[in-house]
Amino acid sequence: MKRNWFFIVLLFGIFIGCKKQEAPEVVPSGEYCVYYLQQKDNVLVGEHFSPKSREGVELIEELLKQLRMPSEAEHLSAMDASVHMPEITMQSNGLVTLLFDGSYAGVSGVNEVLMRAAIVKTLCQSKQVDTVEFYVSGQPLMNSQNTPIGIMKAEDFLESTGPDASSMLSVQTILYYTDQSGRVLLASSVTLAYNSNESEELAVLRQLIAGPTEQGMYPVLPETVEIHSVSTKDGVCTVDFDSHFLEKTGEISEEVLIYSVVNSLVNLPGVQKVQFLIDGQVHKLFQKMDLSLCYERNLNIVENE
Repeated sequence: MKRNWFFIVLLFGIFIGCKKQEAPEVVPSGEYCVYYLQQKDNVLVGEHFSPKSREGVELIEELLKQLRMPSEAEHLSAMDASVHMPEITMQSNGLVTLLFDGSYAGVSGVNEVLMRAAIVKTLCQSKQVDTVEFYVSGQPLMNSQNTPIGIMKAEDFLESTGPDASSMLSVQTILYYTDQSGRVLLASSVTLAYNSNESEELAVLRQLIAGPTEQGMYPVLPETVEIHSVSTKDGVCTVDFDSHFLEKTGEISEEVLIYSVVNSLVNLPGVQKVQFLIDGQVHKLFQKMDLSLCYERNLNIVENE
C-alpha cells in the first residue's frame, strides 16, 4: 500500500470551523483515506485504501474492518479492540446508523472521541454517506452529561495537515447555542479535543462557529466570522473577531450572540470576563450592546438555568 498519510486534529461536539484551511490532500478515485492513531502522539493519521466493494452496506463493512488493520508500523487502530463490530443500516437520505453492543461503553474520554472521529471521517467519504449516528445497546450514544450526541458529519472534526499537528489535549466544558427563536441560550456539554499548540479559548470559539451537534440547537455565530486572536490575562479573555461578527444572523438577538461567547469562555479556568475587539479595535456599539465593556457571565437568558 502506498505510504500516504496526514494528521487530523479533533474538536468535537464537533467541528470546528474557523478560518479557511489549507485544501485537504486529494485521495485518488476509488481510494479511501482510512484513519488510524499515530503511535507516538495522540492524533489521527490517514492511509490510502482501495476497497473491493464500491457501495452499500458491503462497503461500510469493509471500511470498518480496515479501520482495525493499519499497514504502517507506527500506526495503531483507532477502534478499541474490545469494541465489537456494529450492525449497519443505511437510509436513502445518506444517514448511516451504526448499532454497537455494550462493548462500546467501555471506551471513554479522548480515546472515544478519536475512535468516533476515525469512523465518521472514514465512512463519510462514500458518496452514499452524508452523516453517521451511533447507537449503543439500542440507545443513542450519549455524552458525559447524558444527552444524545446525535447525527455526525465529517465536518464535525477539524482537520489539520502538516507538521504543526502535534499531540492532543481535551477539555470537558459547556458551550451555549440558541433555539429556533434566537432569543434564549441552550447549554451543550461537550468534550473538546484540540491541538496542544492551541489554547482552550480558541477551541471553544472554533466549536461555537462550527455549531452544535445536538438536535434542537442552532448556531449563534455567523459561519463567515474569523478569529484574529484570543488571549487571556488577569482573568480577562480578549477576543478579536473580524467584522463578520457584527452581521445579523437570522432572528438571533445581539444579547444572545454576545453571551453565547461570554458564557462559553468563562466556563474555562482563569476566565472571568470577556473583552471584544473587531479587527483589532474597540467597537463602541453592536446594535444596543456596548462592545467597549468587559462582559461577565449572564445566565438569565439561559433556558432551564
